[in-house]
Amino acid sequence: MLALIDTGTGYSTGLLPALIVSGVGQGMTSSTSMSSATRDLPADQVGVAPATTNVMQQLGGSLGTAALSTVAATVAVAVAAGGGAEATVQGCAAAFTVASGLSLVTALACLLVIPPGRRPAPEPRP
Repeated sequence: MLALIDTGTGYSTGLLPALIVSGVGQGMTSSTSMSSATRDLPADQVGVAPATTNVMQQLGGSLGTAALSTVAATVAVAVAAGGGAEATVQGCAAAFTVASGLSLVTALACLLVIPPGRRPAPEPRP
């Protein structure tokens, strides 16, 4: 959705719906990924796994932001050497397109790596 923005895109019709969808999606995946990462751990690893998962999420967010900012800046410079709103918007749209593509590749990888079906419930810990 955000890949389709231009200088005439309004907040309530263009940005707000995309931000709502993004927020809901992140909220749904954040708790699910943490739960999946820590589900079947032995008692001695219960503290380490969430910390490692959290560090990986923070690191991925930082590196992802840096990479997408580089894409946006590179496209903006290529579009107009003088800058301006149109160059900035096109750079951001390119970064959102790259982010969408990477999200799609990640979703496909998850479908291939995670086996289908439900796993049996873990036995209760003593």
